[in-house]
Amino acid sequence: KQKTAYEIRPRDWSSDVCSSDLPVFVATKAIFGGLWRRIGAFPQLPDPAVSRTIVGLAAICHQAEDAASMAIHALDLGDYSMAVSLFKRALRALNAALAATATLDAAPVPGGQDFAAAARLRLFDLREICLRVMEECRQESARPLEDEG
Repeated sequence: KQKTAYEIRPRDWSSDVCSSDLPVFVATKAIFGGLWRRIGAFPQLPDPAVSRTIVGLAAICHQAEDAASMAIHALDLGDYSMAVSLFKRALRALNAALAATATLDAAPVPGGQDFAAAARLRLFDLREICLRVMEECRQESARPLEDEG
């Protein structure tokens, strides 16, 4: 069973990620954790269209979190090309999640606009992490290999 961000203790981190990737791991887990709390706290509504939007948003966020986690593990393995590919997948899901929040802005739902605004902040933070780490991966990949001999 996969642990949630709140179940992971500092002593567990070394088994999940290497120390050089720890800030990326911690930041993504914390931001996704905040997003999941917001999604879980959103009230069930009688409007089926809004309910479908919330469920769809949760599914998209799960895809983004899964891709980001795999990308971090690719970093652990030193596979920067794979990490970039997986972060791109996470970005695609995050962009779809942002589009879903726009639907909530337009819906006459109590708390929908506040929820959408808070979710957007977290989604933009996650996008920024992905973009920055992708750039670092590209720079690392472009660096010439050191001669061992």
